[in-house]
Amino acid sequence: MIYAYEDNRNWGELLFHAGKTKGVNVNIFKYSHEIPNNSNNTVFVHMNHHPKFREQNKKMMKQLSKKDVKLIPTLLEAQLYDDKVAQYQLLYEHMPKSYYLQSEAKAKEIIEKIDYPFISKAKEGAGSSNIRLINNKQEAINEIKLAFSTGIPLHFDQNQKNYLFWQHFCKDNKGDWRVHVIANKYVCVLRRYNKNNVPFASGSNNVETVNALDPFTTELIETAFSIAKKYNFNLCAMDFVTENGKPILLETSVGWPIKHFQNRTFFHKENNVWTPSKYVSDNFFELIIDSIMNNDFT
Repeated sequence: MIYAYEDNRNWGELLFHAGKTKGVNVNIFKYSHEIPNNSNNTVFVHMNHHPKFREQNKKMMKQLSKKDVKLIPTLLEAQLYDDKVAQYQLLYEHMPKSYYLQSEAKAKEIIEKIDYPFISKAKEGAGSSNIRLINNKQEAINEIKLAFSTGIPLHFDQNQKNYLFWQHFCKDNKGDWRVHVIANKYVCVLRRYNKNNVPFASGSNNVETVNALDPFTTELIETAFSIAKKYNFNLCAMDFVTENGKPILLETSVGWPIKHFQNRTFFHKENNVWTPSKYVSDNFFELIIDSIMNNDFT
């Protein structure tokens, strides 16, 4: 049985209608106690990045994980969602050198040896919110003063206080690549270009599809696929830039940017070669239904 969470972005409803189109029953639920404890049950939850809903979603996913059900996304993906520090602590070998600083003294020590410019991030944030480019030592000092006193104002009236998360800046990138990996089987790529005034691509809405692979994008999806497989991510999005010609992971997320469907191709492997599948982004929810029915999710 398939269950879809009744989220405020209507993803559950979209999965319900995709199931109806394919003759598959999808049940809508609101609370974790509605889900029977049965290994044949699959539960689909769209995570919301608003702080209020995000924490509710994470709590619900933890409750659901105690049942013998299959979760999409996995509990680990839900725990990592919109927590850049937790992502770095797990995936640091794939990411730029970063510092999680929880004292003013340690931060003052780091400003003497870190390379400028660098990126300062809050743990949470989407669409490049809560991300700042620190150009010089004085700007770093200003960040320290704020973070360890009144706090740094964030999106959604949040406040970054008593910590800093500083990350090496990978220069000379015109944007990034977002790679989605679904069910450890399907991948697609979106090229995103930077905003006009800052070197951040997330939220720029300046995007293009990648419907044909070249050696670099093949390496990119191989990298994303290997990370997803290692940690059993089943509904992930990974953002990459390059440094010295190699893909560098910036962060992970879950879900799908509906406003950027744009007929993107999903690739899968045939005879060890990435080739276009029968799925495109417009039938994403049908892909989810088919993957559940084919036991592709683990």
